[in-house]
Amino acid sequence: MIDRLKFTLKITLIALCMNSLLASNSIAQKDPWREAVRNYNTVTDLDLSNRKMTFLPKFIGRFKVLRKLYIKKNQLTTLPEEIGNLKVLYWLDLWNNKLTALPKGIGGLKALTSLGLGYNRLTALNKEIGRLK
Repeated sequence: MIDRLKFTLKITLIALCMNSLLASNSIAQKDPWREAVRNYNTVTDLDLSNRKMTFLPKFIGRFKVLRKLYIKKNQLTTLPEEIGNLKVLYWLDLWNNKLTALPKGIGGLKALTSLGLGYNRLTALNKEIGRLK
């Protein structure tokens, strides 16, 4: 069972499934990712790259043991403040989106050592980015 695995989980979810799950907190019974997402507290690596996502749901802040988050090559224009709740996140890849600003919550990512921001629409970085290592 996925919920009993003790090694790093790498989850790739299709955009429609992820958006509907995180927006409504429910998913179809037959979806193969149901158990993994239900046990979000065990997910350490999450790859949401190339999903045409237009938003990252606030639910992402509940992934308390998430260490690596890949969200490259999407359509994101903003990030939720809740991203700052990911206290053990050390790798955040936001490369090739449409981000125009970063949330203040980004300063809460105390473990962050790698932040990929290339190919976005950022014109300035807020002072919270200075709190990072």
